[in-house]
Amino acid sequence: MFGGVRPEDEDRWPWQPGSFAAYAVTDDPDRVHQRAPAAGAEIVAGVRETDYGPRDSTTLDPEGNRWAFGAYRGEPRKRPVGQSGGRRRNPRRSAGSVTPRAAV
Repeated sequence: MFGGVRPEDEDRWPWQPGSFAAYAVTDDPDRVHQRAPAAGAEIVAGVRETDYGPRDSTTLDPEGNRWAFGAYRGEPRKRPVGQSGGRRRNPRRSAGSVTPRAAV
């Protein structure tokens, strides 16, 4: 959820507009770039091929916060030598028990 700044001195969220930046991953940065102006964004950098592969673009929202939208998902984490990729077993849990996971 995003909200505007309030002029009150006791604002419990003191960050000022224009002090935020984020990189949002999308499968279609071209489409996001095309739709951004209709949502009130100012284009800072058009869609471009990056030197690390995927395409991205950069916009400013109406409050001046910087948003980059691109297809780069980051590099997979490298495991230290000697570490396996498996999960540790809990010796207190029986072999057939299942623990439900929280919904994300």
